[in-house]
Amino acid sequence: MKFKIFTIALALGLIMPSCSDEDKLTPSGDYSVVRFEFPQGNNDFDKELEAIHDEYGIYVIYKDITVQDLNRKWTSVGTDNTYYGNDVPASDMPFYVDFLKKRVFKYIDKEDVDAVFPVKVYLMENFRALPYGMEDNEDRDNLSSTDGYGDIISKYFQPMKTNGFDYWTISFKKSEIDGRNPEGPKRVAAVIFYTALENAIRSGKYAEPANFRDGIDFETRLVDSKYTRDENCPLNRGIPVYITEHFGTQNSQFEIEGTYYISEYRKDGTRDLFFEYVRQALYYTPEEFVKKYPERYYPLLNEKYNMVVDYFLSKGVDLAAMAGGK
Repeated sequence: MKFKIFTIALALGLIMPSCSDEDKLTPSGDYSVVRFEFPQGNNDFDKELEAIHDEYGIYVIYKDITVQDLNRKWTSVGTDNTYYGNDVPASDMPFYVDFLKKRVFKYIDKEDVDAVFPVKVYLMENFRALPYGMEDNEDRDNLSSTDGYGDIISKYFQPMKTNGFDYWTISFKKSEIDGRNPEGPKRVAAVIFYTALENAIRSGKYAEPANFRDGIDFETRLVDSKYTRDENCPLNRGIPVYITEHFGTQNSQFEIEGTYYISEYRKDGTRDLFFEYVRQALYYTPEEFVKKYPERYYPLLNEKYNMVVDYFLSKGVDLAAMAGGK
């Protein structure tokens, strides 16, 4: 059965400021609540996408996505990036469907999916975020083969977008689809998992273990992280190398590690150490974590990592399986 997609703006209306009848907010770009027919074809993968919709209420769209679809916002005024992308070839769709079914939805409760996923997920080839005012010229200016695998890809390629008007976007490189580079799918999955878990933690579904902060000094001045034998090196104080909230998926260099300061990990700081360990556990399997931080050198790091993994496992959430894709 084919459906027309109706984008319901009620939830957005509840969080937007009220407006008078004369000054109502209207999305820019010739917006229409009716846009796509769904499913978009009769392939086997279309049937699987229809099954995902039936279970989770999400429309996964992979073709006929316009520049207007990607760049709608509440107002046309602004200097944000302009987003472009291509239809996903049918030959690549089985990979995307397997990723969603076996790498993502397999591990997330429907309740958590309902809480964070938008109504639409766009799958796109060579999704790119061009600086404001730059024209898209896919055949010349925006192409590069510097991704390390010899594949032609936009130098403004972006693997994921989670703040679209009413959608998310997921895009994989050829090297990720054919298995030469498993890092990209791992990072995209980690973003999705973390978005769901962060929301569930903040809503009270999960909580920091009662003794999580025991043994961690949040007051003494830290020394530079390269002095790993000093007791006040962050690693010896139970503070791992910071993982960005987007796991590198929205950084032009695709770096996963960032900088941090001890004051930001205090209870009244801007960064919460519990959330940091959730990101560590979503990105590193136990085997990968102990390889990066050998337990004989960093016992406190390993203690807190294992505490977070065990806590979520007791709640039915297997962070190790999420990180490993097993």
